[in-house]
Amino acid sequence: MPLSRSSTALQPAPAAPVRRGPAQHLPAARPTDEHSRYQTDLPQPGAATRRVRDQLTGPSRHGRVIHVGDDAVYVQIRDRCIGLLSSNAVHVPCGIRTIAGATAARVSVGDPAATGHGRLQVAGLVVVVARLVELDIPWSIEDAERAHADLLADGPVRTTELPAEALVGLTAGDPDSVGSLLGRGSGLTPLGDDVLSGWLVTARCVGHPGLESVAGRIGQLARRTTTLSAELLRCACDGEAPPPLRIVLAALAAGDRAALARAIDGLRAVGHTSGTGLLLGCRLAVAGVATGAEVAG
Repeated sequence: MPLSRSSTALQPAPAAPVRRGPAQHLPAARPTDEHSRYQTDLPQPGAATRRVRDQLTGPSRHGRVIHVGDDAVYVQIRDRCIGLLSSNAVHVPCGIRTIAGATAARVSVGDPAATGHGRLQVAGLVVVVARLVELDIPWSIEDAERAHADLLADGPVRTTELPAEALVGLTAGDPDSVGSLLGRGSGLTPLGDDVLSGWLVTARCVGHPGLESVAGRIGQLARRTTTLSAELLRCACDGEAPPPLRIVLAALAAGDRAALARAIDGLRAVGHTSGTGLLLGCRLAVAGVATGAEVAG
């Protein structure tokens, strides 16, 4: 769907006499504005959640590219973020995964992007959501003590980038811990945010009593972190998670320790610090329920 452009009605000029001669190759027409290059592109199909599909509906909204990687391009449209992912990328909940993917887009940070009328348009590539995927968590962890023991059997998860007292507070569901973790640490998504995301999704599965208060505080402080990280935290608050974390939670719910060990290896391999952060957040949420950690007011 082309972006809307204003036009003025013109009167046709008188037809010129036809003069025959050798054929000439005319130069290709150049775009007249930064968005007109989208008008002739054929849509590429992609897979995404209902949340992302719904973000593409409505009138045209313009934004810009905020990150470019080998397998992912992220665009900011107003205060929201959408990823254009290659088939090699982990399918984060805010992304559209395509066969063409990020490498085909050949974009730079700052390039124009747009959503609207069911499409994402970025750097000459037009993408539509042709297939819906489920990235929410349909399982419940009924036996928190067993799940806690299974996670401990995998060995410790350590980090020196985050304050220990904040991690202890998050285990108990203390909303005051959020301020010490949000936006803190290394990685494309800060490590502290990855811990919070893993905690949020797992807390929902295990029935952590501090879930609502922690999620509420994250909503209040979300502007402290990056646009991408805030979007992923928004997804986590609603129970959406990338597939590697979903596989860990499925193994925990099933009580399958062998499957859990394989799933944890897969989760640890995600990103530079993201997998480790998600796993740590998962462990803290389970530990809070299993050990009966007191929820701070």
